[in-house]
Amino acid sequence: MFRNRNQNGGPATTSNNDTLAGHRHRVARIVLSSLLLASALILLGLTARRIHFTRTFLGGSEGIVIELLITSIITILISILLILSLVRTSNIGFMRKFIELGFLLLIWLMSLVGAAIASHHWSENNECGGFFVFNECRLVQAIQAFSWIVLVLTSILVILRLVNWRRDNENPSPGYYNGQGKHATGAIPASNTGAVV
Repeated sequence: MFRNRNQNGGPATTSNNDTLAGHRHRVARIVLSSLLLASALILLGLTARRIHFTRTFLGGSEGIVIELLITSIITILISILLILSLVRTSNIGFMRKFIELGFLLLIWLMSLVGAAIASHHWSENNECGGFFVFNECRLVQAIQAFSWIVLVLTSILVILRLVNWRRDNENPSPGYYNGQGKHATGAIPASNTGAVV
């Protein structure tokens, strides 16, 4: 990391490399959050379709599908809030680090449980026969796949949140927020050195 002294010989400020790395990190989190939102929307549609099928033709519903439906709804809400907080320039509300990490860990845990139970519950559905696009066997495989995709995307977002947390604490960049939730301006606080007469 390169640090420069300001023109008055004052304290070091962060360089453009730090700012560029911060922007790349932020863009990566926005893209991953958007992919998480899209995957959760697809999982919502797939689980709703499966619940409709099981209630209509089998007279009941599967508990794991309901769990995945709830997980996808929570993931949609949290990923929308995460995207909005990353796009905004102010750090008000949701973007507090503990809350964001807590929500991501909640999604991660629910996705892990849902994907593991779904994979175990439908483990005999390895090959699907027939040529129908909406074959129930293929629907089950798609539910399994998207539940794992949501888990992987959430895992990456948790890791990026932790990396960003550490990076924010080590070198707050101008325009970003330092580890204490305060705006890092890079300026020296004004001191009152003169007497008022």
